[in-house]
Amino acid sequence: MNTYEIKLEIKEKISKTDETFINIMGTEIYTGISGDDIGLLEKLLKKVNRYFMVYKIAAILFSTLLIVVSILKFFESIDHFNMNKSGLVILFTLVFLLTAFRYHKVKVNLESKIWLLKFLERIEKV
Repeated sequence: MNTYEIKLEIKEKISKTDETFINIMGTEIYTGISGDDIGLLEKLLKKVNRYFMVYKIAAILFSTLLIVVSILKFFESIDHFNMNKSGLVILFTLVFLLTAFRYHKVKVNLESKIWLLKFLERIEKV
């Protein structure tokens, strides 16, 4: 394999990664995420990491709360909490889990794209 074929394959992988950043409406999730500026992409990665951590922690907290309350209700330790009306907690848990998954997907694809762009720069220098 020569360097031209390697560059072409890397550019194909970058274009496939860019396709994952387009949402259902056909627009980018973040402006500039499909660009080739590594500095901007690293700033976006920090932002996505921060949001991912917030939603992951919120999902863990709501899941833990839901499990603890259901266990306490099962052993009849609490009587004043009605589990029939805990749908809001379940809804919050699902929303935070799905949003954390979405940010994780963007984070992993963005890390991959940054790595591929840096690798492409190294190849072009040689």
